[in-house]
Amino acid sequence: MKPKQILVSLLPILLTSFLSGVVYEDGNTNDTSRWIAINGDMSSISNMEDSLTANNRVIHTSNIRIQYKLDIDYSSFYTDKKLSFRMLNPSSDYAFYIHLNTDNGLRIIKYSNRKQEHRILVGNRTKVGIANSIIQGVWNDISLDFASDLARVEPSNTINSVEAFIIRGVLSIDDIKMIGTQVVTNHIPIADSARDQNVETSTQVQLSGDLSSDIDGDPLTYRWRMKSKPNGSIAVLSDTTIDNPTFVADLEGEYMIELIVNDGQVDSLPNDVKIIVSDNSSY
Repeated sequence: MKPKQILVSLLPILLTSFLSGVVYEDGNTNDTSRWIAINGDMSSISNMEDSLTANNRVIHTSNIRIQYKLDIDYSSFYTDKKLSFRMLNPSSDYAFYIHLNTDNGLRIIKYSNRKQEHRILVGNRTKVGIANSIIQGVWNDISLDFASDLARVEPSNTINSVEAFIIRGVLSIDDIKMIGTQVVTNHIPIADSARDQNVETSTQVQLSGDLSSDIDGDPLTYRWRMKSKPNGSIAVLSDTTIDNPTFVADLEGEYMIELIVNDGQVDSLPNDVKIIVSDNSSY
């Protein structure tokens, strides 16, 4: 018997996912271990109770001269995202720095208590003013769109990665997160329901989807369906969601079973297996 043909599509599907996740949360008492003092000691940074929100802890800095870097894995920061956080009662000389690895080298964007943006690049730095959005005495939701801000001064430059997030000033900060979109390339998985079979009536037929595959290595789920069977047959699949279901071929004739696999994002093309059953009573 010739091996059956498996329909395969290796064309990738581009899936766009909206992402939002907390990058740093100050849940533990006195825990400031994720911060590094760049130009001083750690005495002026503390983990304290939120003065406005019950059962919430925040990071508070009390020295206007010391810069603190958030020590996290920046490799997961996609370049089209915004860095957002909440800020309470900042001093007038607060500043936030985003360090970016770009095609043109290191770029540093400084966000500070200014009302106007600098639309020029001085060396490897540019400045953005966010003073208009700050209100004292309440938590302020801040969003730093560093990709757009760099594009204003270097439209042809490309961000490769985020290298650092640094804060300076007297302020409280909480809920630091990345928000944006990520484009993920995903390939359609391949369903393979194995070779056709010739069996006799009353045989328990073993099906197998073990040869199904996904080029991205994603785990697969299975969906079997008995498309057709001889008239009068009461054959049913033992389980339609496992990789190797069975059924009893109760009547002579042809049984056609379909397999579709899913990689968690998209279905495969269907793949059929044919089971041809002969009547063993004629022997």
